[in-house]
Amino acid sequence: MTVTAPPAGGLLASWTLSVHAGPVPADVVDDVARLRGEDPRLAARAAHASAHARAQAEGRLVGFCLAEEPNTAPGASWAHHAFPDRPELGALVVDPAWRGRGLGRGLVAALAGHLTGAGRVPIGVTATDSRAVAINRWLGARVVGAFVRDGHERWVWEFPAAG
Repeated sequence: MTVTAPPAGGLLASWTLSVHAGPVPADVVDDVARLRGEDPRLAARAAHASAHARAQAEGRLVGFCLAEEPNTAPGASWAHHAFPDRPELGALVVDPAWRGRGLGRGLVAALAGHLTGAGRVPIGVTATDSRAVAINRWLGARVVGAFVRDGHERWVWEFPAAG
């Protein structure tokens, strides 16, 4: 699926959103790492992805989100919550210059829709103060659990089925 969004609010550039099946290619992982900064778990999460969404503009990656399949890698969320069979949306990042244009919401919505359309109900795990909290609420996700990891509370979100 590919969606092209027109410029919003007088902004000069449009962006394209696409959803891709399978693990995240190494070149995309490198681009995501440039946006996210240091993330020692990114490569393992990308290898366990069943799908991912990309936002591109001006020939480069400006946003990303993945659907990680359950795994037992160190630091993975599945050891902490009660949904061991669900794909987890995560690694959401939007280039700071592109924030406020709906890219984060579009990435999560497209990926959640892709999964629910295939009969799978994704979850998300966020810190309680994450920007993703507002996105999840806007998309109709609801908190279905909580746990503490690394001394911080995390919320487990369930996304509604595709309509």
